[in-house]
Amino acid sequence: MNVLDLFSGIGGFSLGLERAGFKTVAFCEIEEFPRKVLKKHWPDVPIYEDVRSLTSVSINETLTLCNHLKKISIQMQEGCTIVGCQCSKSLTSSEYQDKVCTILLGVEALYSVLDYVMEKTTIFTEAEKSSLIIPKTYLSTLYEKVLLLGKRIAKNADQIQFLQTEEQEYKPTTVTITSLWKLCGYVKNVITNGTKTTKLSKGGFCEAASTIDVVTGGFP
Repeated sequence: MNVLDLFSGIGGFSLGLERAGFKTVAFCEIEEFPRKVLKKHWPDVPIYEDVRSLTSVSINETLTLCNHLKKISIQMQEGCTIVGCQCSKSLTSSEYQDKVCTILLGVEALYSVLDYVMEKTTIFTEAEKSSLIIPKTYLSTLYEKVLLLGKRIAKNADQIQFLQTEEQEYKPTTVTITSLWKLCGYVKNVITNGTKTTKLSKGGFCEAASTIDVVTGGFP
């Protein structure tokens, strides 16, 4: 069962509940030091600062985005399923028309999800301001995977230079939804020669939604 831990402190309630088989999917704690403790011990769990700004919509959107990021990360980690594919040719060529590159699918899916979040959700602005709402572990891991793919499939000197600059300026702690979206869009265009990606629908985004089964927490 999924737990939303309000007034979390350093996570005592969640620690006990997880030992009983529950899963904490989000924290809310206003004090800075306890938030640092939570981030250290639960690096993949979103942490909100102020319960007064917390809504069911923002929680649902945050958890849905995190679920998408986890799924895409696993897909890209598994690698391409085309025998001999180096993900280095345009997939619009006749050689690849009837085949599916899972690396490309991962990049396109990531771009579509981030594009939807930036245009259609309420959490985007808040998540860009706070480094705790969307865990940096998700964003930085995907940034590194997309960057590595981009370097491998770069086709000319300009693309190589751009990606080298991205690599030099990259810092795991500063990756945002926007910076990941921009890199993903660039690499996607390199692979597909600018072919447009279908916009993600609300139903498509909500397919990865999670539910909150238990709300718990200490005294405010």
